[in-house]
Amino acid sequence: MGRRAHGAGDGLTAVRAFGRGAATGQGMISSTHKFIFIHIPKTGGNSVQEALLPFADDEKIIKGEFGSFERFNVRGPVTTHKHMSLQEYVDVLGNSLSEYKTICTLRDPLDRALSLYYNPRWILRGDVDANTFDLSKFEQMVRAASSAAQSLSIGQDIQWPDFILWFDNLSQDFQQACRALGLPEIELQRLNVGEDVAGLRETLKRDSRVIEIVRERFSADYALIASLKAGR
Repeated sequence: MGRRAHGAGDGLTAVRAFGRGAATGQGMISSTHKFIFIHIPKTGGNSVQEALLPFADDEKIIKGEFGSFERFNVRGPVTTHKHMSLQEYVDVLGNSLSEYKTICTLRDPLDRALSLYYNPRWILRGDVDANTFDLSKFEQMVRAASSAAQSLSIGQDIQWPDFILWFDNLSQDFQQACRALGLPEIELQRLNVGEDVAGLRETLKRDSRVIEIVRERFSADYALIASLKAGR
């Protein structure tokens, strides 16, 4: 297990889902290789889960109208549903959690929020138009999404992962984690990429209204990322 970082600070209460499903963390566990992967949505986690599946206790489940090779759930003896957070693994494993190394993917909150908005799932369902941007829908989606801090918290304390896979350095960080865990070198596939058809994302990253919404909702994530990078 990683080190304790600091208090979660953004309230670990449930929020109403955007559309028919909130963007919350997904888990994966290996009792053989002793790792737990916490998947923060839209941080490259689908690519990592697909690569780790052969070594995990979980299986890939494709279901529903919008399920596909790139959009899937995972489930297993410990991972009882796709939204497993670190706290939920603690609830199942208890003190045995200390036997596992934790892995998670992290991404700049503004980049992640815009990728969440242009999630192919929302577009396929008609919740979002890939050619435009609706600020009110964006704010609703952001407020419904879980933060990385929530997914990595035990009680009110955020736990530093043992292996951090930064989105901008995903392949290299993943290979380092694989070597440390005794796994073979695995090439990551690029899966479930956001669909910003109109190319609005770079402009939106400079929009003060967008920035304010993201900074307010993901303030704990900004603090966590700053602490992690300072501790490198």
